[in-house]
Amino acid sequence: MDTMTQPELSDEAIEAANAMFDAARNGASEQLLAWLDQGIPANLRDSKGDSLVMLAGYHGHTELVRELAARGADLDMLNDRGQSPLAGAVFKADAPTVDALLELGFTETEAKLFCELTRIGPATGYRLSKAVGKAAANTYQALGSLSQKGAVLVDDTDGKTWRAVPA
Repeated sequence: MDTMTQPELSDEAIEAANAMFDAARNGASEQLLAWLDQGIPANLRDSKGDSLVMLAGYHGHTELVRELAARGADLDMLNDRGQSPLAGAVFKADAPTVDALLELGFTETEAKLFCELTRIGPATGYRLSKAVGKAAANTYQALGSLSQKGAVLVDDTDGKTWRAVPA
């Protein structure tokens, strides 16, 4: 029996939350940042688990991503489908947002590996190290970090292959 119950939200609270998610999608920085500065959590998530930074990044609002990060948004927070803000930005091929996310915590090697996996699909660490021109040890270290961040998955069924988590 589940002893934890979710509090009932009023129609006004639901409407306000939806307005915040819309502001992130639409890049309405001034409005959204004002709400955050009044105490709204930077890691607010919608019914699909998408955070404000996920929505802003997916829709190409690079400066808003930076502002959300400055206010404590978790750049590694995964949505309900296991997708990260970086995965969303790479999927949309939004180079400025990918760059912003890199500036905010992903290494260059991680970014190269993720983009390569997005481009070619599942691959071994050896193949990836050759494709991005990095030593195998550095490649495996970066793949481990990407795995912890939820950006890649490893398949051990027939040799070890890695794949990007789809956005």
